[in-house]
Amino acid sequence: MNILINVPDLNIIGGKSNYYSALKEKFSPRISYFTYGSRGKQTGKIGTIKRMVSDYVNFYRTIKKKNIKLVVLNPSLEFKGFFRDGIFFLITRFLPVKTIVFWRGWSLEFEKEARGKYRRFMDMSFMKADAKIVLAKEFEEKVREWGFKKPVHLETTVVDEDLVQGLDSEWISKKEKEKADKNLLFLARLEKNKGIFEIMDSYQELKPRYPELSLTIAGTGSAFDEVQTYIKQNQIEDVKMVGFVQGQAKAKAFHDADIYLFPSSHGEGMPNSLLEAMGCGLPVITTANAGIKDFFKDEEMGLILNDINREELAEKIDKILKDNHLKRNMSLYNFQYAEGHFYASVVAKRLEGIFDEVLGK
Repeated sequence: MNILINVPDLNIIGGKSNYYSALKEKFSPRISYFTYGSRGKQTGKIGTIKRMVSDYVNFYRTIKKKNIKLVVLNPSLEFKGFFRDGIFFLITRFLPVKTIVFWRGWSLEFEKEARGKYRRFMDMSFMKADAKIVLAKEFEEKVREWGFKKPVHLETTVVDEDLVQGLDSEWISKKEKEKADKNLLFLARLEKNKGIFEIMDSYQELKPRYPELSLTIAGTGSAFDEVQTYIKQNQIEDVKMVGFVQGQAKAKAFHDADIYLFPSSHGEGMPNSLLEAMGCGLPVITTANAGIKDFFKDEEMGLILNDINREELAEKIDKILKDNHLKRNMSLYNFQYAEGHFYASVVAKRLEGIFDEVLGK
């Protein structure tokens, strides 16, 4: 049975694009993608409206032409995605197809509006789905509170297997024994609520104790210029800002690192970079945020922060740096756990199982 997944342009930076790029070659031939959105082109209001209308018309035609039986939509619970994908959903109501809504992003602020002034639109669209997929148990509970009675599946994001090409347990162990210098890595959007300034403060505190220590900051975002200025003003040594990375540059950033730092207070779903770090055998220091707390094992996968501040973060980093046995065990555990749970081939198989369940196979 033919299955259609709505995706943004896979060449554009973003979590959904990365996710479905990694899965594309792992899915069976019955699954195809429908691309919506800007395709990287800047247009005015009229051009945007024309493109959106064209997307909706082509979406309808594609379902009819390919005899699609199941449509998977990937909205985020925020204003733009809510209404854009809601219209895609309403189109499916005129066609003999089943639908799955995979909630990819979740704004706690917009959640109140979605179940408040926009409740009627929610009830006539996404609440009519045949199943839902979420990235955290707390989101599953919210969906149930809304009154959704059909299946809700808990899923994860994904590790692109190209990122871990050539890595194995032996490589992880060898790296732990032979690597003299130590590198901390932050790889995510540069936003204040991702903990980047606390990372720099804790790193600066630890640097005198660990002269071989360095910090790599990868990513772009609204705080990029402020981070650069902060490093210069505070004369923080051995910090490398590499900007947005992908492909081999991204793999190198993970492979060269020793600890991955993700002290985020942002409303995360299931941060892809955290799973990628685990897939590359890195201990992780993070917060128990949304989907992270559903699987993360403190003291085995890394360390959980109770509070996001310089003192506690420095304490957690120091604990791993000074205990090679602990660090090695965390590295191997994460590598093996990611291989069994987060690799693209594993996630694709789980998703196809959900699709078949909805189709009644």
